[in-house]
Amino acid sequence: MNPSILYIRGRETPAPWWQRPFKALQTPPFLGQDGFFRGGLYAAFRVVEAPLEYLARNRRAVDRTYDWVVVNFKAGRPKQGLSVEELQPVRALERCGKALFINYARADVLPGDRVLDPFDIVFKRELLRDIDRYPVSLRNRAKLRTTMLACPLVHGTRGNARRLQMAEFGFRDVPRGYAADAFFSGADTHDLRRAAVARLREADFRFRGGLQFKPGRDGLDDRVRAAALSRRAYIRAVRGARVNPVLDGIGQFTFRHLELWCLCAFMLSSPSLREVQLPLDVAEGRDYVCFDDVDDMIDKVRYYAGHDTERERMARSGRRRFEEGYSFVRHGAYIRACLGV
Repeated sequence: MNPSILYIRGRETPAPWWQRPFKALQTPPFLGQDGFFRGGLYAAFRVVEAPLEYLARNRRAVDRTYDWVVVNFKAGRPKQGLSVEELQPVRALERCGKALFINYARADVLPGDRVLDPFDIVFKRELLRDIDRYPVSLRNRAKLRTTMLACPLVHGTRGNARRLQMAEFGFRDVPRGYAADAFFSGADTHDLRRAAVARLREADFRFRGGLQFKPGRDGLDDRVRAAALSRRAYIRAVRGARVNPVLDGIGQFTFRHLELWCLCAFMLSSPSLREVQLPLDVAEGRDYVCFDDVDDMIDKVRYYAGHDTERERMARSGRRRFEEGYSFVRHGAYIRACLGV
């Protein structure tokens, strides 16, 4: 029998029930910040989900019942990470293992030692390759393990986590024709996006796309603004572009990276991708290309738009790595190995 997990879920406000599909009410999809990690848990363990208050009220029963307690860092106060005080029920556990799941968008942001100390293992949504950059103790650095966010194009649920096949999603080969040399569409979440889109629009090749307003940011210049696309139109635009730049969002790794590998599209990523560890066996120069700055991005769009064989070889390789690595079963086995069960 699979080991048992109590997953203390994040305190994130769900969409109103009337905005959710009927099927999603029965089997909530594994999407968003914690979707891939949760999918791995359900593929490898017997999982019960509960809020932090449940652990506080039932600490002794939890300690007797479960092999591990896994706590989402956003399980505490709304829009804030767990406080040291909120971790008291975790510290009081004596028998079961204790793991923390951190779903910060930025790979370089990590809670301090006082938060990490009570846990045996810490899973971080995209971990820095150079873990010495984290200002925590050597003991807590040794606990760190990587995971990542979920691909929005894959509808994983509790019911299909053990049998989902990536061959069923996206596209397994490159398109037969292209309508543009480059495409990017996304929210205005980073200054790099503004600078890159402005240069892409001024360039001497066919570019499609732009940015959408993000609350909290200054007003968007018309030079970079563009209307949001429907999911279907977005997929057509990605597949219709020879080169798909990926620009930093709030963090170094974004949903778009996974979408492009799923759609068998050529990826030209911002250099911050080099900084992170992923639970996918992907490599620069084989499955994607990085640019160094905006000037280098423009040069590489020109180059790869004109070199079909080289570009499409990398797009196909990225798709193969996605099919192999984006697996709840495989990630669940990795989590079990990390927990030693």
